[in-house]
Amino acid sequence: MIALWLAACTSDSLDTSGQDPVDSGADDTSSAGGGCAVTVSNEGERFQGAALRGEHDGTSWATYSSGAHGGTTAVLTGDFAHALIAEVGATIDYTLFLEKDGAIETCDGSTTGGAFDASAFPAPEVLTDTDARSDDRWLVGSMAELMGDSFQFAVDREGNLLFARMGDPDFVEDLAYLEDTGVVQCLRVAHDGDEGRSNIISFTWAEDLDGRLTTEGGHHDYDRLADGAIAVLTAEAQVVDGDDVVSDGIWEYDEEGVGHQVYSSFSNFEPVASTPWYEDFFNLGYDWSHGNDVQFYPERDSYVLSLARQGTIVEVARSTGEVIRVLGTLGYPVVSGLDLSLQHNPTLLSDDTLLTFNHTSAGAFITGAIEYSIDEENQTLVQTWAYTVDDLDYFLGQAQRLDNGNTLITWGYSGVIREVTPAGDVVWEMVAPEGWFFGRMKLVDELYPAEAP
Repeated sequence: MIALWLAACTSDSLDTSGQDPVDSGADDTSSAGGGCAVTVSNEGERFQGAALRGEHDGTSWATYSSGAHGGTTAVLTGDFAHALIAEVGATIDYTLFLEKDGAIETCDGSTTGGAFDASAFPAPEVLTDTDARSDDRWLVGSMAELMGDSFQFAVDREGNLLFARMGDPDFVEDLAYLEDTGVVQCLRVAHDGDEGRSNIISFTWAEDLDGRLTTEGGHHDYDRLADGAIAVLTAEAQVVDGDDVVSDGIWEYDEEGVGHQVYSSFSNFEPVASTPWYEDFFNLGYDWSHGNDVQFYPERDSYVLSLARQGTIVEVARSTGEVIRVLGTLGYPVVSGLDLSLQHNPTLLSDDTLLTFNHTSAGAFITGAIEYSIDEENQTLVQTWAYTVDDLDYFLGQAQRLDNGNTLITWGYSGVIREVTPAGDVVWEMVAPEGWFFGRMKLVDELYPAEAP
């Protein structure tokens, strides 16, 4: 891909230093991946109190103001990287608009598409888009074809492609966008020939970054902590009654890649070689727990670990590895509502509120987002809200509560994403092309950080 560095627009109305209105100052560099990135320098804080907007082909390409898209009074600090997608070899013409104190300055530029062919991207389709959806402007995530290609990508809420990166041969199970740095991280797990190995790689919209974290047994999910540590959900095996049985734990790695085990589910459960989903999970043995999510909560200094096959969620103290509480089948039972079952992406909305993507086949095939109240005194769970369906698969599901109170729900294997209101109205929906499925997805309001990484 081509990374183009363009100096900020200046003129008498914006700057009295006598500089030329446009300083192209281009410095092209190539890297693996796809698309083009244009980074606008804010040297001297020229954007103070201004709004910056980009157009390409007559349509809005990107609008940036700190905390207020399209506004004229926001404070802009730092550099901004703007990504574009083009066919291989195609020339992109764009215009940047800088608005300040009622005056508008423009900068025209062009660049050439890089190594990625945008026509190869299997664009998802937006089926529903209403004013009741959240203001988050971008959807960042991954999409794959079963036993085929995969992409990491970013689109706007209308489904227009902003960035795409052809996936690696290994399957990408988790993807996170680090809003403070503009870095995207992916957990890649090898499923052919080298099971049990996983790598966390990083890239920006302009280039792949050097360095990776390699783990043994890492799968499905990881979380990044503020102190730079990375927690990885890790499969481990022990011999139980003559059988190799696989359960899950949490390993934590520091910034130098040195790891230690925080928790093992063998410490407080008794996994057995029951009828498995996988008889040889990661070449390790019978899959007892099928862990699929780990999240860190700094305000509680604890991890929440999902053991999907057991319908159980475990909260663990980071500092000691001791179990704080167990929710679901092996702990606090659900006394009203749908049981925890094959849950994905459980999230503590507060100390006493749990949101999760759930699946149950007790009498009916039901999938979707469920919210529970956690009653600590009675050690029980009570369903307080749900949006469920009976016609979509449950693999790779996800539920996220948004700032406006709506919930973003992903039926990953079915290739369906919906934003729903508390009343259950669908206010936004996107679907993948037939034969493709979604991985981890996240809505974000600011696609680029205030400070360039």
